[in-house]
Amino acid sequence: MTETALVHQFNNGIKVYEKHLTDAQKARYQKHNLHEPLEEEIFLKIINSIPEGGCYLNIGAAIGYYALLAKQQSPSLDIHAFEPLETHRNYFRENILLNTFSEGDFHIYAEGISSSSSSQDFVESSYGSKIALGFNSTRSLTARTKLGLRRLAKRLLISLKLRKKEKTVKINTTTIDAFSEHLGKPVDLCQMDIQGLEIEALTGASQAMESGKVKVFIIGTHGLFCHQKVIEILSSFDYSIEFEDFTPSDQPDGIVVARKR
Repeated sequence: MTETALVHQFNNGIKVYEKHLTDAQKARYQKHNLHEPLEEEIFLKIINSIPEGGCYLNIGAAIGYYALLAKQQSPSLDIHAFEPLETHRNYFRENILLNTFSEGDFHIYAEGISSSSSSQDFVESSYGSKIALGFNSTRSLTARTKLGLRRLAKRLLISLKLRKKEKTVKINTTTIDAFSEHLGKPVDLCQMDIQGLEIEALTGASQAMESGKVKVFIIGTHGLFCHQKVIEILSSFDYSIEFEDFTPSDQPDGIVVARKR
């Protein structure tokens, strides 16, 4: 990265290189110079309530915005960030140095979070990158039935089209349950933005949700069905829905915030 590279600084002081941003993002920041104003307000209240030395899990970390903001607000926080897109992991590392942190301040993982620990197709499409699910999904038959055959067939068709249009690579996946077991301590906040795979990720988090190893979730939802299903799943594991909005202003994703009772 050259010294003359252009830098975008948000109102909260976080800096990223402009080359990391899309034109749509830059246009949005002209209106409100925060990545997601409403979600960030909620995020900061939760982060600042976590005791010293607490744990933050960032799933779909992208270029590191929320992980950097968490470290800015709470330097002692133990931060674990999952980002399977190599380009974004590299951008994240550039932004760590730009914000005068050390890469050792963060645990960055190349795996994707899914319903099982396996190898899966991953469609590389900038901020729209996602695990490509088809009929080989590990989701249970009951869950598939709830989706409906027409919905599942449509998803498969979209997945096949994406694979033709975008670069697809194999990535390793793990689950929230497996990560939680390996971590060996509670996760104070799990924030997730994984482009419509929220249900898949929660399918692999049943033990962590049942035991309360994840205390609070902030989940970006993609589509009304997904939004409603996320609320249903979290409620079934005795999480209190503290906030939910399917169409919040000034950000592209829905929001569900849930806390273990």
